[in-house]
Amino acid sequence: MDRSSHSLVDIPEAIEKLQKTHHYIRMSYIEPNIDLVCTELAQIITAKVEDAIK
Repeated sequence: MDRSSHSLVDIPEAIEKLQKTHHYIRMSYIEPNIDLVCTELAQIITAKVEDAIK
């Protein structure tokens, strides 16, 4: 679980600001599935390394 100031302060503030402008839309922050993010990130890095080697 990310407990950085970004997820604790920045994101809630951004949602609150947007919520005031778009009061008819329900907004919330859902933390990403870190396992999926890590897998995708590893694939992106691998592809970039392979491209650099070519």
